[in-house]
Amino acid sequence: MKVLTDSSLFDQWISRTGNIPEKPFEHVAAIDYRNFMAFGYTEIFLVDVIDAIRSMADDEDAEEICYLFTAPDPRSYFDETGFFGAVTFRPDEPSSDIEEALYAPRRGLEVYSIYETSHRTYVLPSRGSWMIVADRDADLALLCFRSAEDLQRFRLLSPTLEGFDTLADAATHARSFMDYDLDLGALS
Repeated sequence: MKVLTDSSLFDQWISRTGNIPEKPFEHVAAIDYRNFMAFGYTEIFLVDVIDAIRSMADDEDAEEICYLFTAPDPRSYFDETGFFGAVTFRPDEPSSDIEEALYAPRRGLEVYSIYETSHRTYVLPSRGSWMIVADRDADLALLCFRSAEDLQRFRLLSPTLEGFDTLADAATHARSFMDYDLDLGALS
């Protein structure tokens, strides 16, 4: 597992997200992806989801997986903490170690864990047909797939993993819990 402190390496990962800070996260997700599964925001930091992410990345022969946030500004975060709010790991690393790294404070400041600081988070493999884009303000994470077959393969690799039954259920959650209006039209 590596904490990203090299700006060129961080830039390589962030360029692959398609992040557009001023756009709602579901609009960013819909740029390159057409098939979605939704979870609560915090679930992407838990062992069950990390297990599923590792399985999917391993199935696609990805060498690394990256968790990174783009909000708040990772460069300002670097100025305060000495790293960009991103970690990479191999699919064969233990999920519990990865979970611990995501919750770990930096420089003794508990508020500076990736989990505590992040507001828009991406999870993506070095190679693959999927990514996760999550937004704390909506309390949602979208697992994004390029094809229905990839989404089905993910479900087969992770049969015990459950998200919202439908995107409409996720939208209802975001509206009632966070007063966020998920644009379902962007995801269809």
